[in-house]
Amino acid sequence: MEQSFFNGDYDLDTNIIDILEVNLRDANNLDTTLTRISRADYHMLPNKSSEGKPSQFYFERTTTPTLFLYPTPDLSTYSVRSVSYTHLRAHE
Repeated sequence: MEQSFFNGDYDLDTNIIDILEVNLRDANNLDTTLTRISRADYHMLPNKSSEGKPSQFYFERTTTPTLFLYPTPDLSTYSVRSVSYTHLRAHE
């Protein structure tokens, strides 16, 4: 999955079960691997709206899974590439 981010969170496809890896790509096509943090660590962050180059991510598995980036991207030119587990869909 590759997605452009303009804020710190993004609703994902409901087929996604878990995110294994997240890489941030900048305007120069340079990739940086983000560090996964736990729910507790994410909720302990004092200012989730602080801006900068994201270095961490938190995946929230709910009815509509959400990927949170921290800090919130300071540029609209970032894109995110991720590796994820998904549900298999039966073909008719």
